[in-house]
Amino acid sequence: MTTFATKFGFNIDINRYFCMNIRMRLVALILILIAPTWAAADNYLCISDKTVGFTKRDDGKGGFWDEGSFSSGTKFTFSTEKAELSAFGVGTIIGNCDVTRRSIFCQNQTVNFNLNRKNLKFMLVKSTYGYVWDGEDDTPHMAIGTCSKF
Repeated sequence: MTTFATKFGFNIDINRYFCMNIRMRLVALILILIAPTWAAADNYLCISDKTVGFTKRDDGKGGFWDEGSFSSGTKFTFSTEKAELSAFGVGTIIGNCDVTRRSIFCQNQTVNFNLNRKNLKFMLVKSTYGYVWDGEDDTPHMAIGTCSKF
């Protein structure tokens, strides 16, 4: 009796093939289950502790720059999967961030964000051009704070 396999010049023990296939699937499943947790995306909630900066005050003569009064507690979220920084109530403020095992660094034209993934401290610097170009509503500032994973 000629089988499909022998007719085309190869001979496969079908039981052995399926047993090997099941073993390979089992090994793959075990590897997935014991994969390192660092491979999963991390999400961070960052809250500012202190913020300092400058704001333009109106004096009726074109205004003047003075130390600003900033509140603490500004909230940011960061997702390593999306590699973007978001501010609560605003949305994404920086995308395409650099993520390493030790740090996260984001930068665009006006905002720099740096997070140490070991001690979970961050610094955000907003260096706008209002002071240099006589802008009306720019408030250059720097915030420091801590993050927690969630």
